[in-house]
Amino acid sequence: MKYITLILALALCSCSVLKQVPEPVNSDYTIFHSTRGEIVYHHEQVDVVSTFPGGEPAMFEWMEKNIQYPRDAVESKKEGTVYASFIVEKNGKVSDIVIIQGIFPSCDKEVKRLLGKFPKWTLAIKDDKKVIVDLAHLLTHKLRYSRLI
Repeated sequence: MKYITLILALALCSCSVLKQVPEPVNSDYTIFHSTRGEIVYHHEQVDVVSTFPGGEPAMFEWMEKNIQYPRDAVESKKEGTVYASFIVEKNGKVSDIVIIQGIFPSCDKEVKRLLGKFPKWTLAIKDDKKVIVDLAHLLTHKLRYSRLI
């Protein structure tokens, strides 16, 4: 890749990360109410999963153009994979970005910034209704391809 190797997998972690995790709504599924009182579905529970507009190739291209390597991380020779989860709302916007495992404060902050700038995603569908879904991404920072901020 041109600036940063983004070993970016729509790994879609099997763990749901929310700030507060109330009791499950339905014992057949792991469905939780978000902090706003709405149901958030795990990506494996929906009929159609939210996707980046244009699919994975478009997402890789968009991220490559928009991610920047923090100068202090380069100076400290920090690289590695940041694991982050987020929610795709019913309107396609990304929210509730959580760093599950970071590598360096400024790299983690850059991942949150980048995910927060995502364009609207296609909507998740369950039982012919638009639903909120949780997803996760892995972003790998490699020094040799860095573009500094």
